Amino acid sequence: MLTGHRVQLNVANCQHLAAVPGQIVAVGVVGRSGMTGNTFHAHEFSKKKELDFAALESVLAEVAASSERPEVEASMFSVWFCDKKKAGEELEAVDEDVVLEESGTAVSSGPRERSQRGSERKSLAAKRNLFQSRHGLQQAGTGVLSLFDFRNLLQWRVSRQGAVPRYTVGDLESKIYDNVHHHDEGELLLPLKILSRDVTGEVEGASCGILTFTDWKAKLAAQACLLVALVSSIISPVTFMWGGSWADPEWVPGGRGLMIVDLLCDLGYLSYLLLELKMSFLHPSRKVEVTDPSKIRMYRMTNLMYLVKLFSVTSYLWIISFNASLLLNLSKIVRLYHFVRLPDAMWLVWDNGLIRTMRPVFLLIWLAHWVGCLLAWGGGYREALWNAGSGASFETTLNGHVIPGEFSLYFMAFVEALYMLTGALDNPLGDGGYREKNFGSLIMVAIFGPVGCIIVAQIIATVVREQERKHALDIRHEENQAFVKRALENLNVPIELQRRVFSLHYFQKMSHDYEAFEHLFKNHTLSSPLEDAIRVYLYQSVLTSGFFSNKEHSYILAVVRVLEDKAFLPGDYVVRVGEVADEMYFISKGEVSVLVSNGKSKEVEDAITLPIRKRKGDHFGEVALIKGSLRTAWVKAETYVVALGAPKRVLFETQ
Repeated sequence: MLTGHRVQLNVANCQHLAAVPGQIVAVGVVGRSGMTGNTFHAHEFSKKKELDFAALESVLAEVAASSERPEVEASMFSVWFCDKKKAGEELEAVDEDVVLEESGTAVSSGPRERSQRGSERKSLAAKRNLFQSRHGLQQAGTGVLSLFDFRNLLQWRVSRQGAVPRYTVGDLESKIYDNVHHHDEGELLLPLKILSRDVTGEVEGASCGILTFTDWKAKLAAQACLLVALVSSIISPVTFMWGGSWADPEWVPGGRGLMIVDLLCDLGYLSYLLLELKMSFLHPSRKVEVTDPSKIRMYRMTNLMYLVKLFSVTSYLWIISFNASLLLNLSKIVRLYHFVRLPDAMWLVWDNGLIRTMRPVFLLIWLAHWVGCLLAWGGGYREALWNAGSGASFETTLNGHVIPGEFSLYFMAFVEALYMLTGALDNPLGDGGYREKNFGSLIMVAIFGPVGCIIVAQIIATVVREQERKHALDIRHEENQAFVKRALENLNVPIELQRRVFSLHYFQKMSHDYEAFEHLFKNHTLSSPLEDAIRVYLYQSVLTSGFFSNKEHSYILAVVRVLEDKAFLPGDYVVRVGEVADEMYFISKGEVSVLVSNGKSKEVEDAITLPIRKRKGDHFGEVALIKGSLRTAWVKAETYVVALGAPKRVLFETQ
């Protein structure tokens, strides 16, 4: 315990100190001497009462207005030291008055200076006593002020009850980019504005009535096209399944009415194809929206797929005019391509994970429908139906309900086609069935059997790829855990230490995903402003730190930009006495305690644990950076902790 000793006060970081002379701000300041034993460093504060800082500031304003020396904002403060064994006892004051000036220096004052300030104390005594009685503060002999930074005291006070930072996340976002674009669909972030357009044709296309991707009419036309293609892909193969013609629709399911519906689908599809001649398209290699009318027409008329689609709508022209076979409707299978590659106006839907996963299954079922109808037409099923004269002999039942024979026969062909396309057909020759000794079925099995192997491979690859995308981070975590586990076993690391390693691994996975951080920020997938905005959101807990209370937004962004996440287990020492200080820390999660040396002993076992813990939003480690000295305290993680390290070069070179 120090009594009557003169000490030098280290307030190098103080930029603004203010308090009522003699006022009890806090009781139980715990500190320690410097490396030479002549310098006092303030570390923690233990407050007896809840303080009304708004009322305190009003009194301080009156003090500053009435002072004859406005540059002197506070005086008559004493320093408390606390011994670990006498923490609960009444503390003795260091008999020394201190003058705290705006420059942030501490000057010891002798009797002459104290006598000159005597009149000031008497004039302020009434105001001080009124303030104390109004707010219920107990007088304990001598007041205490933060000797390091009064702002830290305020920060400790408010951080426990929800600190209000100088800049909120929204404030900093507005400094990074104009966030009005988040909410206004007419602004830049409209999804369809993402694509760039063909420069030479943009103005010309607009004047010639070209439908662009931004036009709702183009999107509506694309949706109508998908609907027509879906209906047509169901009806068209059914028309030729059992034979028949336009003039003789007896064997056509649904008769001529079904063919008329199919014809109407053709007319609707033709309208969309003609509209495509005045609709912009996405260039397959340059990935730009082409709006030049001449380029659009040239692209359509030289595209083989477009010409085949155009021919498919003419099938009924030949069927009606020349009584051609309904097998010409087989050309409409090309319309399934719209489900392989969606229309350009719906390019935003391409990357939907559900659509990517379900599209192969959808295409398999629809292709099996076409192959099943083709197998029924030329694989022996049609002959069996003709020979029976009706479908009565092929009827099946479902829970006592009779399923019509023609539909049952079709479904048999569909099932065989489905198994054929999945490479699981176990009776390729059709022994004992309707396909037995049918040459047409042998040809179709020979063609679609190998095709089925490719289709199955594509489906499996699609499902596996989507599952890998969905669980990419989990897979990476499991791989890293396997590598770490194997490495620890090979190096014969003790079981107890292995347990700490895996505890840290699980904590990072559950509470602070390092893999997500790495892939988000280290793969250059974000622009600089967007990366800054995400960091501000992720590190918003540091905004409540008193360290940033008087800093400009550019300085805060510079610090947030270089913060490095570090996780610690309970019991880990974040910093240690004697270490070279090259960074300070902001607490993002968890709690830490501070330990200081007890006398001359530098062993952590003999250290004094300070009574107040630092929690989310607090900072530590800046004292050694400011002084350019070694660490003078231990900081220990009491829980699982995530501390954000900020390097010295950014903290002090960017100010």
